Amino acid sequence: MILVFLALCLPPAFSTPALQAPSPLEELEIWIGRQRRFLRPLEESRESELRELLGALRATTDANPGLRPQATQLLLELAELDWAEGRRGAATPHSDFALAEIDRLLRRGRDDQVAEWLATEIVGGTDVAPKQRYIAAELLRERYVSGTLPALYGAASSEDETLSQLATEALVGWNATAVHLFFLKGLEETAVVFPKIARHFRSVGSDLPDPILEELRRAIGRLYVSPNWRDAARARSLVGALDSPRAIPILLEALTVWQRRLEKGDGSLRIRHEVVLELRKLSGRAIGPDPERWALWWEAVQEGRIQLADEGPPISQSPEFFGLRPVSGRLLFVVDRSRSMRTSFGTDGRTRHEEAIFQLLAYLEKSGEDTLFSVVLFNDRTARWRSRLNRASASNLAHLRRWLDSKPADGSTQLREGIAAALELNGAGLIPLERVEADTVIVLCDGETDSGPAWIRPWLERVNGEAQIVFHCVQIGSEGDGSLRQLAEGTGGDYIRNPG
Repeated sequence: MILVFLALCLPPAFSTPALQAPSPLEELEIWIGRQRRFLRPLEESRESELRELLGALRATTDANPGLRPQATQLLLELAELDWAEGRRGAATPHSDFALAEIDRLLRRGRDDQVAEWLATEIVGGTDVAPKQRYIAAELLRERYVSGTLPALYGAASSEDETLSQLATEALVGWNATAVHLFFLKGLEETAVVFPKIARHFRSVGSDLPDPILEELRRAIGRLYVSPNWRDAARARSLVGALDSPRAIPILLEALTVWQRRLEKGDGSLRIRHEVVLELRKLSGRAIGPDPERWALWWEAVQEGRIQLADEGPPISQSPEFFGLRPVSGRLLFVVDRSRSMRTSFGTDGRTRHEEAIFQLLAYLEKSGEDTLFSVVLFNDRTARWRSRLNRASASNLAHLRRWLDSKPADGSTQLREGIAAALELNGAGLIPLERVEADTVIVLCDGETDSGPAWIRPWLERVNGEAQIVFHCVQIGSEGDGSLRQLAEGTGGDYIRNPG
């Protein structure tokens, strides 16, 4: 009886507590810890387990929005398990699940709580794992939440190149004066981030305020008449952000300058041609490369005697290579000579390899001696016909023919190595601008490449803002993997598929 009395009188602290089930946040934290410790792949059973945990987490944050930052921190740790910048073609199931869930939190957070937390605590944080900062910056792309701007500005100026690139990308397309000024400043300072700058101004376009448009007009004008053809090529990427009254005078001045340089022997056929194409696009007129004729046309437009019209007929009558009509005086051909190029081409009895040689020589013969060129062949090795560009003279073409005939088709299709050899890429994959003379590369290939297309967009983004190389590409047959299309579209070039 005494024992029963004591048991009834003891306070609750002396009784054995019931075990409390972990919360969804605690369960996910435990799951991530196990994955990190054992580095296990996400098999079907564990994927099902993760889906269940994320569903419970979702219900918890819906019921208690104040837990969203804490949940986002856990999801960043989940993404960190296998996140890789770019991720194209990579197997990253943990980060795929995590980023989709954080995206849902960002879209449901009406007060921008999660976006601002990501910016201030993660992107702008001082004691945060670098990979988490990268993931957070990537998640803020195209969000345009005003409270995230200070952290993104700071990260865009970071010495950490990956963080800087991702934060800059998050600012692209943001229609705010401070962002426009940030990109205008970048335009004067470096060509490395130029693709992002060009995309920013093209995406905002007509919504730009007049003071920004005037600053942009002056910057484009300076680039177009620079003695460096790469600056003029960059100007073309920007001029589409201007309206016709601002763009046309710039183009007329550029055409005059580049025509004069050509007459002196130090101009660029490609740049003059691109200026004419922009004028044609704005005018609807196929007037050609004569600056005086264009000046008379613009005078008539300003006086109201003629109107801007739709695009006119094609203006290029330059030599043709498999349907491409590149206009340049400095060309580099990169041609596939893999085993599959032995396949018959059409009904003429030639192989694809023989047809490529035939069309290459015919193109160069019609181009004339003022055209400078070289040729790189690739299979599982590369071969280059002369290290520097040479004139398309009869003697050089005869030598080229003998060289090409000595290189039969065989081996695999290593396009990436062919591009690397053609542009003399250094160990970091960068183009040595002081050595590369060509402004235009023509690539011909007939099959799936050994490296696939995943490397192309990141590489172009990293190097071509400065190099400004245009790739025109010919795909023979139907076995391509998208590499040639990405090279062409990523540099403003033409892509043609020939059934072969």
